[in-house]
Amino acid sequence: MYNSKFVLSALFLSSSLFATTDIKPSEIKQEVLNEKYVKVDNIAPSLEEIFINDSTQTVKKLLSYRKIPNSFLSKSSIKNYYKNFNNQLIWSDKNGIKDISITLLETIKNDPVLKPNIKKAFNLEKILKELTKLEKTDDKYLESMTKIDFMLTSIYDKYMRYLSKGYINWKGFKRELRKLDEKEEILADWEKFNVNKNTAKLLKEAIIQNDLSFAFNEVNYTYPKAKELASTINDLKSYL
Repeated sequence: MYNSKFVLSALFLSSSLFATTDIKPSEIKQEVLNEKYVKVDNIAPSLEEIFINDSTQTVKKLLSYRKIPNSFLSKSSIKNYYKNFNNQLIWSDKNGIKDISITLLETIKNDPVLKPNIKKAFNLEKILKELTKLEKTDDKYLESMTKIDFMLTSIYDKYMRYLSKGYINWKGFKRELRKLDEKEEILADWEKFNVNKNTAKLLKEAIIQNDLSFAFNEVNYTYPKAKELASTINDLKSYL
């Protein structure tokens, strides 16, 4: 704001000088611009600004690789996530891994339905190993942090698909149903309710709110009367 006022004042004064001096307008403007740039250059960027700039460049660099490290999403999918965040880190900042990252891992770890298959489905031990071997040297830190960020984004995406579709091999499940139907052992049918949500946009809003449950709730319990059914099942369990 100070620089803007300075430039406007200088330009106003220059217009009144042209009638009484031999100084050319272009020379006055150049002096004003030089003064403006000197003042701007003297303002050092904050550590936050430096981190955002450097990390953004690192994200762009790693996303340009033919095989994107630590991501098990398609190249277009992982790029779409970071496009929504202007190619900035999602799960990390200048202080390291954000608390919301730990929330993601804890939510998956404590999911009661997923628990029996947690190691096979998400391999959380591998993630923890990646966190413990995070490079601390300046030249490697950002690249190491970005790779972990990619991994966490991939895990988020996988968990969102689990919440919306369940942890099941639907093709194999349907094959088994057809076999039962052919044998006339059972009238085999299954109604599958698909949820189509933009998980990248949901993540953006969840990060803004610092609350992942916003995204999770958008894809979980979306089947009609799902919460009522879950409540009834829990009631039935109490009689077993």
